[in-house]
Amino acid sequence: MRRTMRRTKTHFEQIPVEVVKKIADIQIPPERTKGMQPETNLSTERTILRQGKQALALQEESHMMKPPAEPEFIYPEWQKPYLAALIADPGELQERVTEAETAIFNRLQAISLSPDHERERLALSDAMRSLRIVKKTKLDYPDWGTTG
Repeated sequence: MRRTMRRTKTHFEQIPVEVVKKIADIQIPPERTKGMQPETNLSTERTILRQGKQALALQEESHMMKPPAEPEFIYPEWQKPYLAALIADPGELQERVTEAETAIFNRLQAISLSPDHERERLALSDAMRSLRIVKKTKLDYPDWGTTG
């Protein structure tokens, strides 16, 4: 028994010609063209498309004008001050770093006896490392971790 391979069709070949002719003959309903005076169906469709694009542009513009949502934190009690330290202005940087370090230290104390917070401990360790870099590079703290 010989199998014949079925030839895949492009999207143009998949629609029968009769269906295409029916689609081409369809008139746009009057309720969709209310208030417009198009000369042909093609101009009506273009008008509808243009109005749709304008509506989408307005929707996107209004969405862009909304203030950004506050990020969702897994550990907000220390991640909020930590983020504030990372994005602080130079004049506030020292204060924000101190607040973040205090929040991190307090959280480490709170979970110190519990074995259930391994992921948070790793996140706290990363945060402390990042703050150390900020202090060294932006606040001119000495780097006590290197020798030489």
